[in-house]
Amino acid sequence: MANDPVFPPELFVAIIDQLADDLETLRSGSLVSRSFHSLADVCSRLEVGPRDDQEHNIAQLCELLESSPLFAARVRSLCVYERYESLVSDADLGSCLHLISLTRLSIEIESQCNPRWLGISVANRDSIQATLPTLTCLELRGIEELPLTLLGQCSSLRSLTLKWVTFTENLEQGVGPYTSALIQLQSLSLELHLGLDQFVRWIMRRESPVDFSCLHTLECAVFHSSVNDHVLIQQLLDASALSLHCLSIRHHFNLYGFLDLRKLIHLQTLSVIVSSRPTRHMLSLNSFVFSPQPPRALALELDITHDDSERTQVIQDLPDVDRALVTLPFKTVIITFYLWDWNDVETGGRKNASMFPNSFCR
Repeated sequence: MANDPVFPPELFVAIIDQLADDLETLRSGSLVSRSFHSLADVCSRLEVGPRDDQEHNIAQLCELLESSPLFAARVRSLCVYERYESLVSDADLGSCLHLISLTRLSIEIESQCNPRWLGISVANRDSIQATLPTLTCLELRGIEELPLTLLGQCSSLRSLTLKWVTFTENLEQGVGPYTSALIQLQSLSLELHLGLDQFVRWIMRRESPVDFSCLHTLECAVFHSSVNDHVLIQQLLDASALSLHCLSIRHHFNLYGFLDLRKLIHLQTLSVIVSSRPTRHMLSLNSFVFSPQPPRALALELDITHDDSERTQVIQDLPDVDRALVTLPFKTVIITFYLWDWNDVETGGRKNASMFPNSFCR
């Protein structure tokens, strides 16, 4: 060793094996020796954009990836928070996507005017489309007139999140054919203010490329008081009845009808989130139909946002809530109240916000 100052590689291997779950230490170690790159993905996820990173942009990320092929080869997840103007006029995102092999892509548009899909630069559209077959997770937020058949090209997709996305009436506009293999979706999250009807009609068609038999998690948001929302969500529930484990419903308004959960024989967790100014009736679960003898006990997670002025009323209601829930098929109930000062415009209603978690167990 006196004549050979090089640290034995066997020791590096042993150290890396011991630190396999300690990413922070692995990242530090990668600055000392490239050996730390051989057995671990030290930097596999990147987040860049005006919200997350004020100092760097997509163009600078491309320069980093081009100058560091070893680093680029390990990137599997990219989260982009981009402004409307950049995504429409620049080709930086497209250049970046050509340098990495992604399994997860998240694009969130930060703009008062969301871009149309065909309004995005051709280079960026083509690059996004080229990555679709390898993605296992896709998250899109703030894109209008998205061709639904674009999603049919995601042959490896397992998780899909769509927020504030609208869809084109012409299902074949601007994209190629479906993949021949069915997409075995496992997680679906929808926050669609206007496009829920279109999405459900497309995904429920006989020729749909999506297989719902593997869906484990479903999240849906109700943004407006539509008479059809419960019907649309029920179609998704029925299609995934034999596989669904977790169901999350976010209420901005009450559903007109009921959601029948009696066919969900494997359901384990029901999460209900009420995020508008609620009144006392929003503590009720009268929008759901439960089996009188469910195959398994459920875990209920109930998040409710109240006006801060209703603090006293909330405390008075808790015993009644406890008595009502004990008669329902829940093994564990966790209720979280968020009390907001809605009139405090300067701080966005958060100045006097407080949280009162309350747990009930049968």
